[in-house]
Amino acid sequence: MPDYTQCTWKKYVIMKRVAETMSVKEKRRIFNVMRSDNVTADDFVPNIGMTMGEFAFWQLIGESKRRG
Repeated sequence: MPDYTQCTWKKYVIMKRVAETMSVKEKRRIFNVMRSDNVTADDFVPNIGMTMGEFAFWQLIGESKRRG
């Protein structure tokens, strides 16, 4: 049985891949919800399998990687 560290690592690898493969349309829709509704970082988004905070984190990491 995998230990906690391996499970956590796999979770983050999957989250990174989901964030990287999302279309611009999907990302814009999530950012629109973030701006228009009373949303917190802990709100879960079922269709992407992560919280708003996790999505924002991976989006930020992905953008900084592309820029430089």
